[in-house]
Amino acid sequence: MNKPTNNKPAFSPFSVIVVFLALMIIGMAFIPVLDVRFKPSRNLPQLSVRFSWPGDSCKNTNKCLIISNLGCF
Repeated sequence: MNKPTNNKPAFSPFSVIVVFLALMIIGMAFIPVLDVRFKPSRNLPQLSVRFSWPGDSCKNTNKCLIISNLGCF
């Protein structure tokens, strides 16, 4: 015989809409708290690294640096 199938969705569309509306209201309440800069400062943190190896070619220096840095990871 034919068994009745239950095609009921896990959540009703109304409850999904209510949850999204609640999340939107909470998100809108936090907008004033966000730190948004329309003109960011020009003084960004920087890191400069200089390396020299007197008497060696650039190609060999780069090769040695790359090989030594691969061991760090």
